[in-house]
Amino acid sequence: MSEYSSSGYTLSRAEQARLERERQERLEEERKRQEEERKRQLELMRQRMIAEERERVAWASHFSENMREYRLAVLTDRINAIQQTTATRPGGAEHGRKAARACAGLLKRLRSADIEQMDKLETEIGQLQQDYLPTSSNTTLTGTGDVLSDKRAKRQEAQQLLSRVSTCIAVLPQELRETYHDQVDRITQALELADREKETDLTLHSESLRWAEMELLHIGRQFEARRKLTQKRLVRSREAINGFIVRMKTAQTLAVLPEQREKAGLLAQQLEQLYQQGNPDVVDRELATIRGAVNDLWKDCEDVRKKDQERAAVRAIVEETLAEMGYEVIPLLEVPTPPRGHSTRTQFKTTDSEAVEVSLGLDESVQFQFQHLVHEGDRSGTEAEKEALVTKCGRWCRDHDELIKRLRPKGVVLDPRWRVAPGEREIRSVCLPAEAAEPPEKMKRLRRRREEQRRATE
Repeated sequence: MSEYSSSGYTLSRAEQARLERERQERLEEERKRQEEERKRQLELMRQRMIAEERERVAWASHFSENMREYRLAVLTDRINAIQQTTATRPGGAEHGRKAARACAGLLKRLRSADIEQMDKLETEIGQLQQDYLPTSSNTTLTGTGDVLSDKRAKRQEAQQLLSRVSTCIAVLPQELRETYHDQVDRITQALELADREKETDLTLHSESLRWAEMELLHIGRQFEARRKLTQKRLVRSREAINGFIVRMKTAQTLAVLPEQREKAGLLAQQLEQLYQQGNPDVVDRELATIRGAVNDLWKDCEDVRKKDQERAAVRAIVEETLAEMGYEVIPLLEVPTPPRGHSTRTQFKTTDSEAVEVSLGLDESVQFQFQHLVHEGDRSGTEAEKEALVTKCGRWCRDHDELIKRLRPKGVVLDPRWRVAPGEREIRSVCLPAEAAEPPEKMKRLRRRREEQRRATE
């Protein structure tokens, strides 16, 4: 006999297996939905990244092409100068023919060479110059004949170089400025110094301007190589991040407890920010930290979901069985709000027009509490009424034992842990609103039948 009792509940293996299949199906359905949503988000993000990348690619392409054209012209002039010098130099026709063949081969390769290949060809041109020209010619050879040695040509070349490098540095993408800020500062200083003296003798700065242009080319090459390696590392990390984002979005939708949904949302935001981080070292370091939190939360959410699903199944079976025994579900009366998501409460009107509250927790516990159901305006009961109430509580105790028996064939096993016997403490009263006082006719008939059966057995 009990006015208040607590039990543990377990479901049959067959029922547990059925619920597990349902849970996994729901999980898979939500996971696929979140994956599709993530794909749409990534496509929008990709479009934005393409737009941002366009500026950098345009700069790199424009700069490389201008640099190639400039170096092609300079190296072609040097080869032509070697050809002209060897053709007029005393030493025999055979010597001139060898030089001409060598120059023709270099010119052919030069026209189809890229920037990196031009570096190697410049070394070969220097070696050709040493092989076929005397030392006196090497010291003065800078272009085609007298034009390349003319001061005005040199000044014009320096002006073009200053203009070309200034234009390139002006449109340098911000990403490259931030990555190579030290080199960019040195290049800017060299340009400022040359610009201040461009009206006096700009040719004195020709070497520093050529260095600046080569340094810009080096920055572009280094950045591209570094970017390729970075992207390769980021691809692997971002795949893991995407998987975690889908998990946290799924958890945010399916989690039972509000605090779990809130935490899943915060982790999803952190992962979104980490996905857009461009430094693979930062990504790997922060991902290693957040990975544990994501996995732990996912496991906790799934554990609670499983318990909540089993609790809902037990609650439905208990409500169904109590209804078969003549009990009627009524709105919760004067019950404080329970801890968020941790327990569910249902109140029933008994066949004696009293109340029983059933509370199921996520810890596989179920508690039954017999309560005195009073109507609005009722006064405190007399001693005789209190004794009658204890008698009604005793009938609930027998119904409680009957309930345990009826639940077992339905796959629910209740394991009583402790009980408070009727009369050991004051029975709690709850007030039934006037609109809920009269039960439906069907419930009235069922209660009368139950009352007749009780009297026949007493």
